[in-house]
Amino acid sequence: MYQLFATLAYCLFVLPSFAATSVILEKGGGGGGRGGGGGGGGGRGAGAGSGAGRGLSGGTGKPAITYPNVNTGGRAANYFSGGGGKPFTLTAPSGFAGRQMGGGSRSEISGTRTYGSGYPYSNGGVGVGGQPFPFGFWPIYWVGHGNSDEYGGSAELEQDRPGGSQVIVELAPNATAVSYNVSAVNGINETYWMIGDRESVTTMLTLLVDVKTDKQYPYGCGVLNNTILPFNSSNSSIQFSNVIQWYRSSSFALAYAGYNNTFAFPPLNETSGVGWDASTPLPEQQLYSPFLHCLNNTISSALPILDASKPKLDTGDIVGIAIGSVIGFVLVLVCCIVPCIKEIRYRIRKNKEKSSSCSETPYNSPYTIYATSASQKYYGAFVDVDASNSWNRPEQ
Repeated sequence: MYQLFATLAYCLFVLPSFAATSVILEKGGGGGGRGGGGGGGGGRGAGAGSGAGRGLSGGTGKPAITYPNVNTGGRAANYFSGGGGKPFTLTAPSGFAGRQMGGGSRSEISGTRTYGSGYPYSNGGVGVGGQPFPFGFWPIYWVGHGNSDEYGGSAELEQDRPGGSQVIVELAPNATAVSYNVSAVNGINETYWMIGDRESVTTMLTLLVDVKTDKQYPYGCGVLNNTILPFNSSNSSIQFSNVIQWYRSSSFALAYAGYNNTFAFPPLNETSGVGWDASTPLPEQQLYSPFLHCLNNTISSALPILDASKPKLDTGDIVGIAIGSVIGFVLVLVCCIVPCIKEIRYRIRKNKEKSSSCSETPYNSPYTIYATSASQKYYGAFVDVDASNSWNRPEQ
């Protein structure tokens, strides 16, 4: 009986725990992979990363950009994120409560040479003033241009800027690591300047410093690891007309001191709908520059943008999960009970056989074994006795 209860306890408690453990392991535990930050997609499709294998956001080794003063519903800006999703309305305490944010996708990240370009959707206004934030970032504050005064001019605004305050860094090829066929344009070497929020610029620089090795990691451009400097458009050597490419709804820029866009000044640049044909063309050397192509490819592929919202479960999904859970529980229970029933039947059969063998009538031997050392009689069995034992036939 004790063995029967032990078997039953094993089936009810031990086996189900093993089954539950196996289910958890099948669902997967370890992270790793792209690192990626949040649930963002990838620049080359959802889930893609830099290939650098550094973990965290997009495999860059840097965390995603978060929004402490904005209720984003758990969304963050990840490097190589695919973006997209449904825009949401900003609420207090954001200084831009009431505006739309999010919804911009990776394929929409590149603007033109016009400040205020690259908006997947807008309020129809002029310049960047009063516009939404499709990618989760404010436009660059450039004094006197595009109605951008609301995005800068005070330490408080710079502190609240997603990704941190505005910075600038020079992008020059590292001659000891890479060999580009670069030449001076208008007497100025082919070096570029990257302007944006501190976190975006810092992480992009770490990618651009790497050297492109193969198709598995096509983003390194072998630039020098130059010092990142604060950007103040009022006294910067880089002028508004030097910008050759705006990204992410004019929140990030690539500039070249040897380029002068005469269309960048009012009233031309302040007019919505100005495209590539309404800007001073780039010199031919830059149109076919491998170095510029590498910079543009890396920035447009990796620049962090706000992730799409996490999908919510509808009623059908919830019902399906509930039914599936019940079916799974029943299957696990059946898998545990069937072996237990077999085990219980086996042990019951064995116990019956043992009880039957013990209750059989002993064989009455016609001989009585008398041991000289004891007066006990043994029937129907052979026992070892010492030499003094004697065998006698019973009296007739």
